[in-house]
Amino acid sequence: TDKINGEISRISWINNDEILYTYVSHNAKIDGLGMRIYILNIKNGTRKMIDGLCLKDNKPIYWFNTVRYIPQLQKIVMVRGLADDFFEPMVDGTVKAPKNQLYLCNIDGTNEKMLVEIKDRTIGRVVATPDGKKLVIEAYYIQGDKEPSDLYIYDLEKNKLELLLKSGQGYEEHWNIFALDNENILFRCNNKLYKMNLKTKVINKMNISNVPPGTSFIGFDYF
Repeated sequence: TDKINGEISRISWINNDEILYTYVSHNAKIDGLGMRIYILNIKNGTRKMIDGLCLKDNKPIYWFNTVRYIPQLQKIVMVRGLADDFFEPMVDGTVKAPKNQLYLCNIDGTNEKMLVEIKDRTIGRVVATPDGKKLVIEAYYIQGDKEPSDLYIYDLEKNKLELLLKSGQGYEEHWNIFALDNENILFRCNNKLYKMNLKTKVINKMNISNVPPGTSFIGFDYF
């Protein structure tokens, strides 16, 4: 990937040989503003574009805040909106949060199903609980020069969306969400790490040992 004229992001494992990722070109005039979704075989170097999810009239027109393969479901979860809305968010002189929707589909892009759109919110990060039954969702909005975010949970068995935590409840933002197990999540707010129980909604600050003074907590993932 050292000779590509663009950016790769949204990387997740499909299996031991394949990864899922998105690509956006640096040459928007020719290639458009949107992202392409690829599957890359890391052993033989071959890649395949899932064109049905990202192209219209042979051009990428969508922006994906999340694209992730969920092994428990053998599905792709993705958050998709029109790329133009993300790069031209001004409406009547006011910056608006771009509209997007949460989808599930097969690994080849078939059987696409829209799960939810959250009014006046832009869906950002989405992670699944380890059992694959629920999706934890971070959704943000524009407030001046800030982007506060709320936390939601989507029950895939009940097809039901529930608000977990509003940004005004002492936690202005909820970044880098992570499903610790089927009952608890971790999230970052103001450079601190918190644990939240999905049933009781009780929140506790997590202390990390041996962290050098002045360190800012940025992100985390599985190991």
